[in-house]
Amino acid sequence: MNKIGCWNTWGLNSSPKQFAIRNWTLNSMLGIIGLLETKIASANLNTITTNINLPAWKFLSNSSTSPTCRILVGWDPSMFHLSCLQLSDQWVTCNVFSLTTKETFQITFVYGLNTPAGRSSLCNYITQQAPLLFSTLWLLLSMPSLNPRTGQGVIRTGMGIRMTLALAFKILS
Repeated sequence: MNKIGCWNTWGLNSSPKQFAIRNWTLNSMLGIIGLLETKIASANLNTITTNINLPAWKFLSNSSTSPTCRILVGWDPSMFHLSCLQLSDQWVTCNVFSLTTKETFQITFVYGLNTPAGRSSLCNYITQQAPLLFSTLWLLLSMPSLNPRTGQGVIRTGMGIRMTLALAFKILS
């Protein structure tokens, strides 16, 4: 099945968290996972992806753009072909081909910075990419911070854009 999951892990350096990711992935029958706020040092990335224990899976990260890996993307190559199109410290965008449905789509995993000024490049990126992806499916996945008063997830961009985003998608023909 072509299922995609996204989880703000709040760190992925402990064995119990890695075990939880593996169980969630297998029990949910996911084919692609986006793990946000992983806080993995680049030197530990291979060890942690091995410890997640999804042997046939492939992984990519944005560790080249940040002091630690903020976003880790994994996929089952028997279900999907995935290639990285662009990455930054706040997003990873991939081109995905589903081997079961024969469909191609783009997916962006987002883990924004904490300040409106820091998120301005993210807002600019989304605004610039939207017209370019007009004729394709584009998934934007993030795990927003929860407002403690309302329990709702809100991402405030500070640029007049407010997104409530756990899974937002754009489908245009």
